[in-house]
Amino acid sequence: MGEHTLIGRYMRQRGLKTAHYGKYHHPVEKEITIPYHKEFLEFDEFLGFEAVTNYFRKAGEKVAPRKNSPITYRVGSKTIDFQFKKEGEYLTDTLTDLSVDFIERCAEDKKPFFLYTPFNAPHTPVQAKREDLKTLFPKAKKFNQREKIMAMVYAVDRGVGRIIETLEKTGQLDNT
Repeated sequence: MGEHTLIGRYMRQRGLKTAHYGKYHHPVEKEITIPYHKEFLEFDEFLGFEAVTNYFRKAGEKVAPRKNSPITYRVGSKTIDFQFKKEGEYLTDTLTDLSVDFIERCAEDKKPFFLYTPFNAPHTPVQAKREDLKTLFPKAKKFNQREKIMAMVYAVDRGVGRIIETLEKTGQLDNT
């Protein structure tokens, strides 16, 4: 854990509600999520993955702390059996949805917050949404690797746009 306080814990110690949704390469979260160690908790809410994971998920697919599970979802001390809602749900969109929901809840509660959303895209495996590919390359019948990566970046841009819109809508954009 080292001698330095990590950003999530630092913000929590200052009274902010904190959330992390996305890629996480620090061993602390892996060590504290299973088993849970309250004294080392960095974020109040966490949905993250340490390594490469598929972007498309299956409806009802559960991700829980178990062997070989790439994604862990936790709120406070409770690890939750997170389920993807629909077939083919795209992970970049899920991270955006969770971020938007968190901002809206904090705005309702008038609670200051720190949100960290490190999107995993574009990263292997190179998997893009067909509708994003068709939006960017409407005449293409097949898509090459570069086009798929561009579509993955497009999905991140769309997600960042939704987060900014939510901050504007909730009056938080100038208070972040």
